[in-house]
Amino acid sequence: MVNFRERYAVFIVKNFKAIISLAILLAVASGLYAGLRLESKTGVLDLYSEKNPIFKRFIGFSESFGVAEDLMIVVEGEDAALQRQAIETLAQNLSQDPHHLIKSLLYRLNVEFFEKHFLEFLSAEELETIHREIKDPNGGVRALFQSKDLASFYKALNAKLRLSLKKGSSLDAEATVKNLKNLLQPLVAMQAALEKDDFSTSPFSTKGAILDEQGYLRATPGNFYILFLRPNEYRQDYKYAQELVKWSREVVQTVRNQYPQLKIGITGGPALAHDQFTVSEADMNIATLFALATTMLIFFFAFKAFGRPLLGLATLLLCISYTFGMATLTIGYLNMFSLAFVVIMIGQGTYYGVHIVARYEEFLQKGLSVTEAVSQSVIHNFRNITISALTTMTAFFTAALIDFKGFAQLGFIAGVGVLMSCVGMQLILPALILWREQHRTIKTVQPQIALPGKWAKIFAQTVDRYSKAIIILAIIGLLGGMYLFLSPNHGIAFDHNLLNLQAKNTEAVDYEKKLIDTNLSPRAGVYIVNDYAVAQKLATAASLLKSVSRVEWAGDFLPNPNLRPQVIKETKKSLRLLNANPVKEKITVAEVQQLQAELKQLQENFVKIQNQAFNVEGGDQIINILEEGNATITSIQNILDDVIASEARQSSALNKFQNLFFKTSRHYFSQATKSQTLAEKDIPEGLLKPFINPLGQFAVYVFPQVNIWEKSSLFQFVEDLRSLDQQVTGSPIMFKAIIDMVESNYFKAATYSAIAIFILFFINFRSLKLACCCFIPLIFGVSWHFGLMSLLGLTFNTANMIALPMILGIGADNGVHLMERYLEEPSQGVNVLLKSTGKALLITYFDSVTSFLGMAFARHQGLAELGQVVILGLTTCTLAGVILLPALLKHVLKNNMSLRGEPKQSSLLTKII
Repeated sequence: MVNFRERYAVFIVKNFKAIISLAILLAVASGLYAGLRLESKTGVLDLYSEKNPIFKRFIGFSESFGVAEDLMIVVEGEDAALQRQAIETLAQNLSQDPHHLIKSLLYRLNVEFFEKHFLEFLSAEELETIHREIKDPNGGVRALFQSKDLASFYKALNAKLRLSLKKGSSLDAEATVKNLKNLLQPLVAMQAALEKDDFSTSPFSTKGAILDEQGYLRATPGNFYILFLRPNEYRQDYKYAQELVKWSREVVQTVRNQYPQLKIGITGGPALAHDQFTVSEADMNIATLFALATTMLIFFFAFKAFGRPLLGLATLLLCISYTFGMATLTIGYLNMFSLAFVVIMIGQGTYYGVHIVARYEEFLQKGLSVTEAVSQSVIHNFRNITISALTTMTAFFTAALIDFKGFAQLGFIAGVGVLMSCVGMQLILPALILWREQHRTIKTVQPQIALPGKWAKIFAQTVDRYSKAIIILAIIGLLGGMYLFLSPNHGIAFDHNLLNLQAKNTEAVDYEKKLIDTNLSPRAGVYIVNDYAVAQKLATAASLLKSVSRVEWAGDFLPNPNLRPQVIKETKKSLRLLNANPVKEKITVAEVQQLQAELKQLQENFVKIQNQAFNVEGGDQIINILEEGNATITSIQNILDDVIASEARQSSALNKFQNLFFKTSRHYFSQATKSQTLAEKDIPEGLLKPFINPLGQFAVYVFPQVNIWEKSSLFQFVEDLRSLDQQVTGSPIMFKAIIDMVESNYFKAATYSAIAIFILFFINFRSLKLACCCFIPLIFGVSWHFGLMSLLGLTFNTANMIALPMILGIGADNGVHLMERYLEEPSQGVNVLLKSTGKALLITYFDSVTSFLGMAFARHQGLAELGQVVILGLTTCTLAGVILLPALLKHVLKNNMSLRGEPKQSSLLTKII
């Protein structure tokens, strides 16, 4: 009876010319179809799945507000005036925008405009509080105007605190935190002035203030002035970023030449994307050329010819064309991740062809004709190649379970590519060999083996002789790998810092790192609400969070519609009536002592507030602020002791600070009395667009105080934001979602993949024992891999996690090919390693390693780590396949195991041949 494999071989022999013709026509058709219809979506937003609610929320926000990550131009130097000139020059040159790439520029705000109207930006509660503070004899605002020095100012504040504490009312945590922060700010400014003669900290600047005295955006700490450039394109498209960054850098270079004393650089989302893909593209081109060149060399030394391997490469090109066509038909576009499927196919696609050619040559060496050798190669390889391809496809297809479009589409298309390669190498490649060699006279030569005969035999004999020792050592390695992987003191770290995946030493990464510890992080959490009052409440609450640097929202620029005009009018009138007492320019020792006494009283009041805070919900925030305040006052007191002992530099600094303190505060409130009622039409054009969308929704941007590139800080920031509203979105929330998804889902998908692979083994062999034996290289190889990763300090990250399907596929393939060959010729024992199967496994190993070797030394850190992880995994899985499995089979299958045996040639096949 003729089985399927024999019928399949007969079909190829009879129709090889038609197969080749149809294969070429189909490849041309697929290529044309893909060329006309296949899109390339290179935007970051194209990587996110709309089915995931977190991703969907972020995409919706980006679309409705038209917001992308800003390009940031950083001007670094010691001369603030010169930096401001450079920023103005940059803005003037960029505003020409001949390519229409820019939506808006932001580098300066009109400080006087906002100072004059600051009362109209307050909440109703804040305005009422200021109004009461003016009327109250001990009110803080009244004290600013009527105190003659710092001592009398703090005396009034202490009287206010004592009166409040006597009332015995329970603390309102949110209000108390806000009031204490306002109270602490002048103390922090005084400490800076006395310790360092540093008067850059405004006594009335709010948390996260980012403007210098002239309204220019400045990052603190540090000497950075910043220009934010908002792109016209919001999907963060790589191609758009290329054009934007290229032109911006041309402008920056021109300004650098004008201001050689300054350092000017570009960072932000578009610059990071541009540098990342420019470097990775160059690295991938080099790695691909290196892979093709080394593949040809390996094939030449292995097969002593180029002809047959070239047929395999030609088949691979046809299969890649089919995969492009299938990608066009099923998905319709490639994203930034799925574009990498070609590289994966180069490494994986030749795998099956090597087995076909190696087995074909083995049969030629046995004296068979070309037709007979091709037929027998197809018959003997069909089962193991098919199962091998199914296992690798399964490993890739499980990536589609991950709710991240970038990984899911790459997994699907790579799986389809494996399927195309499997079919092509078992159909088109045999047909090509028949077409090329059917009329050639093939000389029978001595059998070629994977290694020089002497060393190959020594290797096989060593595996046979020390099989028990190999098994014991392998088990020790397995247990050691599991321990290293699971041990909390070792384990494999997961690198969550996306900057570590970027190209090394690029301008964008260097400046991103410089800005991490400043108050001008460009990445914010975003609340989207429908109501001004809700937005205002969220903005106020978010500003009090410990992990927050600053908050920006429409209320910073838009008059509060909920304020009562009468209250604004009365507050302005009351401010005009306050009399400003002159401030003494020189403070005497007695007045310093009086200031010390009031600061000591302030500390005592802090202790009383702290005692009340222990029983209040949210009291921990109050306690933290009070501890900070006590430490600041203690530092000031120590300096004032020196002032009393010796009126020198500190005394001069104290005089200067006192004058600046009262001048600044009184000017701030006096300005507000001169303004007319503000209307929305008075707001500078374009200022509100990022904060109010066409639907009338408000966006509240909350910027981190912490380094969100570090996992613990990122998670704390996101947790703080979600404590106010679970629906918060923004880049930090996306970062966390991707980390959570990759950490949990990828290992889960790998587990599902391993289970599916084992089921395929069981179905194929119809034996639990054989399935377990075939699974051994995968289990042991992956365990050794994880253990070595831990020892070598290699980490997993969002880039190299895609290596897992490839490693699982290679580990499964080794077991399948060796097991199938062992079942054909059980009497050979470990000598199956000397057959063409052993040769093919070594060729494919070296081919795969060299395919990723160029990547392992890439400048792009993500590609380099991907290459290193894959090479390590390929090595451990191959060792488990060619050393451990033969040693294990010697003992497991030695007694009464029903083996498959070598297929016999049917009469039909004999007749055709």
